[in-house]
Amino acid sequence: MLDEERYLETDVLVIGGGMAGCFAAVKAREKGCDVTLVDKGGVGRSGGTPWVTGIAIFNPKWGHDLEEWIAFCLRNGEYMVNRTWLEMMLKDSFARYEDLSSWGLRFCRTLRGSQARVGFSGAPTDGLLFINPKREIPGVLRRKVKSSGIHILERTMLTGLLKGEGRVIGAVGFTLDRRERVIIKAKAVIMCTGAGSFKPYGYPIASLTSDGDAMAYRAGAEITGKEFPDDHWTFLKRPFALVQLLDAANLARWPLRLYPGTKFPLPNPPDAFVNRLGDAGPTEHHDPQRHPVR
Repeated sequence: MLDEERYLETDVLVIGGGMAGCFAAVKAREKGCDVTLVDKGGVGRSGGTPWVTGIAIFNPKWGHDLEEWIAFCLRNGEYMVNRTWLEMMLKDSFARYEDLSSWGLRFCRTLRGSQARVGFSGAPTDGLLFINPKREIPGVLRRKVKSSGIHILERTMLTGLLKGEGRVIGAVGFTLDRRERVIIKAKAVIMCTGAGSFKPYGYPIASLTSDGDAMAYRAGAEITGKEFPDDHWTFLKRPFALVQLLDAANLARWPLRLYPGTKFPLPNPPDAFVNRLGDAGPTEHHDPQRHPVR
């Protein structure tokens, strides 16, 4: 039983506090809206956001050709990509990079001091930028959201969307730490809850459990684009070991030098190191209370 009830009203309700949710909240706030951001975990630390190591940027000034990039994405998406949304995303990507830079996120630079851009498998040009240091992004997003005057509700699980007059008018749920029901009325609701990860307990993005999909479906939304869940592999015995392996690779500086226009093929890590991580025994999942991401 829930002992208490909290009722809130806002112009824009954003559900999900990862990168997409933080961007949606900040952009709505910049338009003068009263914004409430709700996350079942911690804002800036949710879903796949803390594990982002790089961002693909399309920029014609770097010699990128739009049709080449679209063709590359279509091939990788087995021609099931929504071209309209893809083109919008590519054209907006450089502006989002500028946003992140202005918010304080640092990207890797070459030994000459210029922006390090690297190629990735099959891509027509070099448009991948690596974040440095890797774990900086949660704090950058969180500080931007808080400094923008956005109302934050963390560790609050929203379970259903409210409908009225043929549209969504809010959401309901409960707090995880208090016996409290939460009812939020909003003029607009933005869902930024990520995809279902289908990953074992202990893997970093195991929290992506399709909550938003379920809420949207029950409210009458059509579900599409679920053909491509996260395809990163991990270890059976210790799912979190993959992240430790990538951290070790980052600390080892693979490779040592980055120059504009160079390709960036990561060498295979030593088998002994991989096996040692994979056979390390039962997993210990990431507990944000014991091991906060700073």
